Amino acid sequence: GELSQVLSALENIKQQMTANLKPDEKFSGKINIQADENLNLDLVKKVMKLCVQNGWGSINFAVRSGQ
Repeated sequence: GELSQVLSALENIKQQMTANLKPDEKFSGKINIQADENLNLDLVKKVMKLCVQNGWGSINFAVRSGQ
């Protein structure tokens, strides 16, 4: 689908982060998403949903406005 590259990147990053955790630590699921105000809102929602579905439940979201 249209988000397959995003999903692949999320999986790779999560795998790398998980490999570096100490035995008593767990994956935090923290992610920052930055979007331009001109980006399609439906696409942003799809990306955020994909994140949550794949263990990235702590989302910080920032929008860059045009000048």
